[in-house]
Amino acid sequence: MIVTAPKPAAPHTIGMNFMDFTGPDVVKVHVGDRLTFVNSSNNIHAIGPGQHGQITSPVRGEPLTGFTMLETNAPYTTAPWLVPGKYYVTCSVHPMMDLTVVVVP
Repeated sequence: MIVTAPKPAAPHTIGMNFMDFTGPDVVKVHVGDRLTFVNSSNNIHAIGPGQHGQITSPVRGEPLTGFTMLETNAPYTTAPWLVPGKYYVTCSVHPMMDLTVVVVP
């Protein structure tokens, strides 16, 4: 079996390590921006809207719908964030993985 070693997350992406997002706990983006997540670990992550591992229905303006499964080195880029506000992203596999996204005009 060939195992691909995790690569570090590129600049301007949200990486993931063993059981956490890398970088700050709060990410600020502007209306129209997209966020790219990359699994920079050997663990599987299932990210989506919500907190504390509970994937929820997206709120108005949130481009994440349901959950996205990411294997090692897999990237995921959201649709544009179009509505200013505060949004939450979590991993259903690792409930301590929480990220706050603040969208500003």
